[in-house]
Amino acid sequence: PQSGTYVAKINMQKVDAARFVRKSIEPIVMADACKIITPIQLVDLERNVKIQRIYIESGDQKEFFKLDDEFHAAIYSIADKPDVWAWIQQIGINLNRFRMLSMQGREYNWPAVLGHHEQMLKLLEAHDSKGLKAVVNEHLNHINDFSDGVRDSYPEYVE
Repeated sequence: PQSGTYVAKINMQKVDAARFVRKSIEPIVMADACKIITPIQLVDLERNVKIQRIYIESGDQKEFFKLDDEFHAAIYSIADKPDVWAWIQQIGINLNRFRMLSMQGREYNWPAVLGHHEQMLKLLEAHDSKGLKAVVNEHLNHINDFSDGVRDSYPEYVE
């Protein structure tokens, strides 16, 4: 018998389900964080976003991806929901794999993602939960902008 490594294809139904969960939960978490965020927490998020820009400019996809997740995880922690973020990460494995794959091609719009994070930061600072909800929805819908391109570019990785 032969042994080897088999990489499962990215299941798009699971990608959509994870995105649905985030779209359902994240605006509420953001609104909660918006009410209680402290100046120190804002500075930490601002630092994260500034470093994201450095990684975008240098083309370091892996580190940008890591900081993107850390940005959202920090907001869940501010809202006292770190366990919800951990759960989302468990059910979102296919979504994260799809996001990482999308970063390999031209489909991924890094500046748009960074722009959303910058807008979220400003809205958190202004305690504008209504505006924040709109930006979060746009941010989580962003995957629709490039999903067809990723499927076309990498059909061997997506089912």
